[in-house]
Amino acid sequence: MDSAMEGRETSGLPVVALGALGVLVTGVFDHWIGFDVRVFPLYFASIAYVAWWCSRRAAIGLAFLASLVWAYANWSTGLRYPGAWIWPMNIMSQFVAFGLIGYLVADVRRSLRAEQEVSRRDALTGLLNRRALYADGERLVAAAGRRRQGVVVVYLDLDNFKEVNDSRGHEAGDQVLTDVARALLGAAQKGGLVARLGGDEFAAIFEASSAEAAQRQAEALHEALLARLREGGWPVGASLGALYLRTAPPAVTVLLREADRLMYEVKARGKGACLFRDGVESPPP
Repeated sequence: MDSAMEGRETSGLPVVALGALGVLVTGVFDHWIGFDVRVFPLYFASIAYVAWWCSRRAAIGLAFLASLVWAYANWSTGLRYPGAWIWPMNIMSQFVAFGLIGYLVADVRRSLRAEQEVSRRDALTGLLNRRALYADGERLVAAAGRRRQGVVVVYLDLDNFKEVNDSRGHEAGDQVLTDVARALLGAAQKGGLVARLGGDEFAAIFEASSAEAAQRQAEALHEALLARLREGGWPVGASLGALYLRTAPPAVTVLLREADRLMYEVKARGKGACLFRDGVESPPP
């Protein structure tokens, strides 16, 4: 499956702990400076930080803590109201104000993440686009190197795809591309990347522990794709080039170029096959 390596919410404890510390430090300052000077807007900074980097729920929880800390800081400095009921009313009022800021900041962040994710996706298939594959691929390759794992790069092109568009129309062609995307996602290794590069060209990048494992995965991907095309009754095949590197992989652009070259070798030999190559060392830039 595609790895959503960008735009995820941070899971929690370190961010929330830092935000809570910020609230407590603000409360100490609030107590020290006294209730004659209003410093409650400083609580907003910690709440906004947690809302941006963690989650809306965590920000609302921190807003509740901030309202209690604010109330205690002011009460401990001698602030008193003519009626005891005023304290809970003011605490609630502060909670609403703090919570609203947290809610709005989290909502802005979520909208921004959604827009960023849309810009990374192919509109028709929902796969990563070329730019996102380059960005995420560099991170995947770097992570594989740290784990001393090899990297497999697959480049494929559909055979006779133009005939579908010419004989059945572009709507049928779009359906073929959608079917291909689903087949690739279903067969891709968990944590791998799958992208539509444009037209009827697709690519995948994933880790493999050995050349043998890499070849099995590439061939399984090819078979799953052909099975999906046969199931849909499409008169379309696929030519696939797969390159495995286990030492010092170069830039993703170089890897894709080499896998693309392998794919064109398949085309020259008659199409419809999977050509695997163990690169052993990195190809030249």
